[in-house]
Amino acid sequence: GKGTADRLYAEILGAARALDLPRLTVFASRHARRFFARHGWLPAPGLPMRDGMDPALTAGENPITLGMVLEITP
Repeated sequence: GKGTADRLYAEILGAARALDLPRLTVFASRHARRFFARHGWLPAPGLPMRDGMDPALTAGENPITLGMVLEITP
């Protein structure tokens, strides 16, 4: 609630733009989805989960289950 996530996000997005990346992808938990959606990310349910992802990340109370994508505009 102090803006830390927004500041970190701004740094990551700035670096992606500096590298001329066309898009970013992320696998988000149900809590994180709201943050990403607020920043323009869209669900990408067809995005394949990476092999070898730690099972602890995809189970439990707040599992990472949804791929999301952001098309980066200059």
